[in-house]
Amino acid sequence: MGAQNEAASNRPRLETAVTLIGSGNLAAAEPILRGLLAEEPHHSPAVQLLATVLVRSGRSAAAESLLWHHLTVNPGDAVAHNNLGEICRAVGKLEDAARCFRQAVRLVPVFAEARYALAGALAALGHVPAAVDEYRECLALRPAWPAAQLSLADAYVELGQYAAAVELYEQVPPNDPPAKDVDLVLGHVYQAQGNLVQARAAYQRHARRSSGGWLAALSAKCLCEPVAANTEAIDEAHLRVEAAVEQALEDAAGPIDPATLHASGAEPPMLLAYYGRNLLPLMSRFATLFGRVIPASRAEFGSQKPRVGIVVTAGHEGVFARCLGRLVEQLSAARLDVQVLCSPRGASTLRQMLPGTTLSFLLLPRRIDEAAAQIRAAKFDLLYYWELGTDAVSYFLPFFAPAPLQVAGWGWPVTSGNRRVSHYCSARMLEPPDAAEHYSERLVQLEYLPTWFAKPRLPRLRTRADFDFSGDEHLYLCTQNLRKYHPDFDPVVSEILERDSQGRVVIIGDEQPAITEKLLHRFRATMPDVVERIRVLPRMDRETYLNVLSLADVVLDTLHYGGGANTVLDACGVGTPIVTLPGAFQRGRWTQAVYRQLGIGETIAGGLPEYVEWALSIGGTPDLRESLKRRIVENCESLYESRAAVIEHEEFFLRTIEEGRSQQP
Repeated sequence: MGAQNEAASNRPRLETAVTLIGSGNLAAAEPILRGLLAEEPHHSPAVQLLATVLVRSGRSAAAESLLWHHLTVNPGDAVAHNNLGEICRAVGKLEDAARCFRQAVRLVPVFAEARYALAGALAALGHVPAAVDEYRECLALRPAWPAAQLSLADAYVELGQYAAAVELYEQVPPNDPPAKDVDLVLGHVYQAQGNLVQARAAYQRHARRSSGGWLAALSAKCLCEPVAANTEAIDEAHLRVEAAVEQALEDAAGPIDPATLHASGAEPPMLLAYYGRNLLPLMSRFATLFGRVIPASRAEFGSQKPRVGIVVTAGHEGVFARCLGRLVEQLSAARLDVQVLCSPRGASTLRQMLPGTTLSFLLLPRRIDEAAAQIRAAKFDLLYYWELGTDAVSYFLPFFAPAPLQVAGWGWPVTSGNRRVSHYCSARMLEPPDAAEHYSERLVQLEYLPTWFAKPRLPRLRTRADFDFSGDEHLYLCTQNLRKYHPDFDPVVSEILERDSQGRVVIIGDEQPAITEKLLHRFRATMPDVVERIRVLPRMDRETYLNVLSLADVVLDTLHYGGGANTVLDACGVGTPIVTLPGAFQRGRWTQAVYRQLGIGETIAGGLPEYVEWALSIGGTPDLRESLKRRIVENCESLYESRAAVIEHEEFFLRTIEEGRSQQP
């Protein structure tokens, strides 16, 4: 009875505290709760409420300490585990948050809110399949839960399971408040699938329902085919995008909502880079448009050790880890203060991909304006954008000018057009003589290839029979993203197959079957007599990919936008020769640069006829093929783990910051 009386006497004070917290009077609620805890130190409701007060008054560390102490005495308090998880997540301790949520679920399996929080933490850490399982459990516990439904759909998008995502998104009633945001996401999903008709309709619906919907309207007008049907379609796309940007400039586009900019998808279409044109004029017009509506605050140089921030946005951690991560690690800590700027999930991914990494991370919020404020407060002298323009965050963040110097990197081989970006970092071997005319930025041409790439380890070799290739076939392998298959490439493929009756061209399918089918549909029209000798392999893990690469007779580089550091250096590592025709822009010149460094010039064609002749000669002449392979293998060590590239990047950063500091008012 005593315990019951005590609980009854505590109830009015708890209710008063709840009322005060609800009205925002935290200062009055706190002493009431502390008084309760002085009488009963581990009174769970009072602990939870006091933790709430502490968090809302900016004392998250104190709230975290309070809950940890409470759980040492009451380890079975599922609510406390859940609340502690929320605090850990809010301060970026995602691993701790996931552990807390998981313990809450173990204690109370039907605790739907804890499951939902666990799923969110897992997704943020990059464990998306596990997050999907938890979201499904949430919906089993509470079927009519829109937040869980939408989060599950978002997770499916991350996994590339677009059909499952669309099914969930389309269940949102059109008059519900989230519908306009769902339309925006649906636009992105349909676009990724290559379904431009439905993508355009979704963007237009979002534009009608949103006060700042002009961005979505612009996206609808700028949609480009992932696989262009012909060069006329490319001409039409360029003209249409140019007209859309000019119209937006003429209409004096309205303000941008910074809270949603990161998810807008309104950056210039990446697909334009695959179309083989000089993009400086168009990118400059896009930058003029967005520069009008995104004001930049002045960022100041520091006065201590030069500070460099390496910006790596979500989804691009893998290629950064393979091409530049270890280079950044080796920059001198005595001379430079370097941090990688990324999402919490990005940091988790990079730690997994770079075991034992010494990289330091600055974790950025999702909102671009908030990320810019955090970066500005950290007082970086220079930001290096690894792939500027490959998503909304990397494209729009430089407009906020969160550092006095901003440098675009070769990870995305297209100018930003943005005058708030001061330099573009490339290499002399990668650029044509007129390269400066392709960039709005000051072009920096390093002497060494600007990458640190680990030599691929040859896998346990499988045979051609393991992949259903016959021993007498001549295998012409093209490993590139299908969006790089310019219509100009079709006659090349067709002639190779027409002249080599034993030839088979092998390509790797897209994650989205519709994209693969679009390319095959074009091939059926442009090379009907030989299309049956084009084989599509499914997406594969790295070991399988290297096996296939080693079994090929020759690699065909795509035109205009060829292989990049990954595919070219992988091919060199296994010794398979590449035939290439250098393009007019950096994005079509990686193979040439690598082969020049190897001292191999024969397979660098001067025109399409020579390209075809070299492909046929290597494909059909074993002695020539083996001679080239031997030369590649004997000379390729200089391509990997380049200390010279580390030193050159270090000197570039130091020199650029010193120059910038000397010129500041």
